[in-house]
Amino acid sequence: MEEFQQKEWSELTKHAMERLRKGNTPDLARVRQCFQILVMPSFEDHVSWEVCHDDKAEAYFAVCSIWRVGTDVAKLETPIVRLRHPRPLFPTIEVEQFPLQSEWAEIAIASLKSLSISAMPDSKIIGLDGTFYELAFDAGFFSARYRWWSVPPFRWRPLDDWFQETLSSLEKLK
Repeated sequence: MEEFQQKEWSELTKHAMERLRKGNTPDLARVRQCFQILVMPSFEDHVSWEVCHDDKAEAYFAVCSIWRVGTDVAKLETPIVRLRHPRPLFPTIEVEQFPLQSEWAEIAIASLKSLSISAMPDSKIIGLDGTFYELAFDAGFFSARYRWWSVPPFRWRPLDDWFQETLSSLEKLK
């Protein structure tokens, strides 16, 4: 990738991450996002799962958003290939919605609420390639976003265990 393409890639990545973190929960007064998990490997597609509740229907559902990293990298393969795509580039994000069993969602939420972790863990990890994980929730007057790289800090292991179990269940929906 040429230097000017690297700058464009950096902007595209920033835009894609903003869209994933913002989420794709339907913008309806009766629908609220309960929590969001993100998986962001260095060289693969980035995935966001939002677990939502429709208060009117009294039903849970999941929204899966996938940023197709490989598709967007290919648009910058060479300066000639780049000319085939509009300016500015927009991230290729696919969104799909899945129904959830209420019992599963309520257990996942209750388990998350019962976790106890250190607010600021000790961590001396360094590295280059790997996967970032994020968990976020916004409950009106309070919210949080937890982020770790590859291996969680020791005091966040319960959070990572919950995260991996929840992610595994959600991935079975696809």
